[in-house]
Amino acid sequence: KAGRTGRFQGCTATAKGNMRYWDVIVTPILGADGAPEKILAISRDISGQRRTEEALGEREERLRLVVEGARDHAILTTEPQGIITTWSAGAEEIFGWSAEEAVGQSAAMLFTPEDRAAGADRRELATAAREGCAPDERWHLRKDGGRVFMNSSVHPLPRDAGGASRDSSRSPATRPSAGGRTTSCARARSTTGTPRS
Repeated sequence: KAGRTGRFQGCTATAKGNMRYWDVIVTPILGADGAPEKILAISRDISGQRRTEEALGEREERLRLVVEGARDHAILTTEPQGIITTWSAGAEEIFGWSAEEAVGQSAAMLFTPEDRAAGADRRELATAAREGCAPDERWHLRKDGGRVFMNSSVHPLPRDAGGASRDSSRSPATRPSAGGRTTSCARARSTTGTPRS
């Protein structure tokens, strides 16, 4: 009869002195009186998986630092329907909304009233989903009501390893991939103010 199974992960040296990461499952084998008589231990070497996870974490941290340091690029992620899920420091600087104010809102708030009325915000998402990219060069709205001229593009993000869609983002480095969510990349041109008529 088996007792309560325990599981842990840890790092230890092999007989040759090499450090390895292990996933260990331990199960006591109980005697007739219910007391442990033996222990069944199954150890699996997960060193390769652990190194991969650590390398991925380092790459993600470097990317985060690049995105947060790009103050002249508004980088944000949206759901396929255009709801903002992340908002970079550059987006805050260019558009004026903080991440707390922007996340959960529709990215349509960045489009001028006339562009929203013409369906430009919805058309941009649909084009990106259908064609893999939706270039966009137009005036966008700031929180203070001012306008900023943006050279942007929207791209679907690749699906994750399980095939699930990911959130979208505005980033010049994002590559399009069919079937993923939409990413929009907005870069401020040097122009702000009121558009010429």
